Amino acid sequence: MTSSRLAAAWLALGLAVAPRAHADEPYPTRSGETGFVEVPSASVVGRGGSMLGAELRLDHASGEPARVGPFPIYAVAGLGERLEAGFSFRQWGRPGDEFPQRTALGAAAKLKLAHESPSNPALAADVTGDRLNTSPVLGARLIASGVPNLPIRYAAYAGGEMGSHGTKSGAVVGGALGFGLPGTSEAILEALWGPRGANFGAAARWRLRPTTSVQLGVNYLPDGNGFRVSVGFGFTPRRQARVEPAEERPAVEAVEAAEATRTGEYREDRPKFRLRIPIAAGAAQARHLQYGPDLAMAAAPDRQAPPPGTRAVAPSLDQLAEAQLREQEALADTRDRRVRGTAEQLEARERAALAEASKLEERERELAAREQQLDLREKQIAAKGPAGPQLRQLESLEAQLASQERTLAAQERSFGPAVDAAQGREREAQAREDAERREANRLAASVSGASSRALQIEIRKQAIGARNRQLAALEARLVARGERIDALERQLR
Repeated sequence: MTSSRLAAAWLALGLAVAPRAHADEPYPTRSGETGFVEVPSASVVGRGGSMLGAELRLDHASGEPARVGPFPIYAVAGLGERLEAGFSFRQWGRPGDEFPQRTALGAAAKLKLAHESPSNPALAADVTGDRLNTSPVLGARLIASGVPNLPIRYAAYAGGEMGSHGTKSGAVVGGALGFGLPGTSEAILEALWGPRGANFGAAARWRLRPTTSVQLGVNYLPDGNGFRVSVGFGFTPRRQARVEPAEERPAVEAVEAAEATRTGEYREDRPKFRLRIPIAAGAAQARHLQYGPDLAMAAAPDRQAPPPGTRAVAPSLDQLAEAQLREQEALADTRDRRVRGTAEQLEARERAALAEASKLEERERELAAREQQLDLREKQIAAKGPAGPQLRQLESLEAQLASQERTLAAQERSFGPAVDAAQGREREAQAREDAERREANRLAASVSGASSRALQIEIRKQAIGARNRQLAALEARLVARGERIDALERQLR
């Protein structure tokens, strides 16, 4: 498929799927974003919005014959309230392009970061891709735009781009100004700089219809000593008007009618027929209106009155008991989750303490083996003459170390009763927990076999009580486990 047919196919697809637009400017840029001509703005088309643009251009470069063609073609679509994406097809028209150039595909995506305020401009960030089908150039930019009190709008961006296949990389900047002219026309000035060169442009745009705009533009590329003159057309699908439901104020009107009836004053310019005749399917549904509107009901329009002929039914005792049971079950579930979390923390502490104890035991075995080796070496050394000062110093140091070892061993043994007592309390709490768990499971299983609703509620109450006792036993077991872990950690220290 040739490039012209491919561009025509994309143009037909864009026109077919284009829904409504919400942007302030009904015209896309040549890179596939909302904005001016080449410079994007911080606006987005919004969720489901889209715009489409196409140009007829005359290109001329130094030493080359002029060329006329239907490119560029570009479109933008909204992917969310703050996100939009678009594509473009072009031939020449940017700094660094070869003349003539094969059809180049581009794409862009823009995210709106902040809305415009009286003191700050709107902000957006975009990523762009140019020449994706030949020698890709990728870029990212931060965009600021706004509309001051004067009939002027502006946009500026700064960022960088990275080229491939010998294309230069570096920083890019650009800016644009739009001046509102009488009627629905606008004049635009643009300037762009980057590692591939500069681009200066001007355009005049007319909005023929709310959905169609025409643009006459000229661009000058000083690095290539070329220029472009183009006539562009922008298409924005018509917005679908949102039909707001009429606000109903029957209660307020009833209060006003009652007040007017009491005072004899009516604020309308023309009289109205104020008599209301109820029409109902049966005589039982007609409400007696002898004493006028119900002012208490009119003062509270949000409260819906019960249907005529019905009585408000008070909740029964079974319903109240059911609500209380659900609340108690929710509290028990919350307590269970909290206790389970504490158990996981204690288990992590215990694993760390046991790992430390295993390391210390391994170290103790290594030291004991080393001590045996030193004892054997000492026995092999033949003593000659009386002991000298150095030997007596070593013997004194050995006696001090032995005394410290006995003291530490005594301290270690002193923690044994605390650990044993905590283990005993933990076993007792575990036994109570198991018994209460079995009781709670038995009661929960017997609920479905109860003969009456009252008996079911009573069994569920007993099951909740058993579950609470089980949780209390679990908490006691966790307390004992925490005391045992504390004693173990002190023993290790």
